[in-house]
Amino acid sequence: RRFRPGELVLHVSGQIVYGEDYGTVYCIDLPPCRRRGPRSLEPAVPAALLNHSCDPNGVMMANAAGHAFLVARCFVEAGSELTFDYGYEFFAEAEPCRCGADRCRGWILAEDQLPRLERHL
Repeated sequence: RRFRPGELVLHVSGQIVYGEDYGTVYCIDLPPCRRRGPRSLEPAVPAALLNHSCDPNGVMMANAAGHAFLVARCFVEAGSELTFDYGYEFFAEAEPCRCGADRCRGWILAEDQLPRLERHL
């Protein structure tokens, strides 16, 4: 099906994990819980299969209740691959990006993290 910009594409379900030190390649950071502290969402399929792009057609959003959503950031044609910018923070290493976008940053990092990477290289 086709999606318009701003339209909900996918409600992301999965397991919520509490703790400051938790993190996997696929986890989505959620706003902290007032009672239990830092938390992440380990997404279930199909969200676990979403790929990164430096020029994505979706944006991952999370609300204070701990729900995550993929929202279209442009028109998405039926049958198109759904992507979002993983926006990783730089911690001493980075994964090269091969998304193929015209505006590919070359690394799977948030754009504001590129100067930190360049200082490290």
